[in-house]
Amino acid sequence: MNLHSIKKIAGMAICALCATSFAQLGEISTDEPASSPKADVRVRRALESAGVKYTIDKDGDYKVTWTLEEGRTHVVFVNSNTTRLGTMELRKVWAVSFVADEVSANNMRALLELNAKYKVGNWSLAKQNGGYIATFNVTVAANCAAQALRTFTQVVASTADEIENTVTRADRF
Repeated sequence: MNLHSIKKIAGMAICALCATSFAQLGEISTDEPASSPKADVRVRRALESAGVKYTIDKDGDYKVTWTLEEGRTHVVFVNSNTTRLGTMELRKVWAVSFVADEVSANNMRALLELNAKYKVGNWSLAKQNGGYIATFNVTVAANCAAQALRTFTQVVASTADEIENTVTRADRF
């Protein structure tokens, strides 16, 4: 699958799954996290209200597993810990897409180019254990409405899984 096809599919997945997009602006703050790593009850309430099944990991984050096309699955995390940006309280919704020893400049550029196509979310690469971990991330309001949180977790799952399938052909995450 070429880069154009990847962009087109990822863009369609975002458009199909995300009914609304939310822009949040504010001043940059270096405040400490707004909450501890314990499971945030607001996330539980929102997921349960939206009919989303979940588990809670050892860090207190919510783990949602979505079943996607062709029987594939993808795990999404909704962080319990939050951060502040000005007066806003935010949390991260994210999923691992792939892990690699090296990521080529072409692949990094492809992920950055995909970022420009999304209504919400972005790719990030982080060094981990001598390699790289690629995640797709969406930042949402800490008190995100139930249906919006459901949509965001679906968008994260489908976007991360599409690239996982393209890059690795595996269904690891």
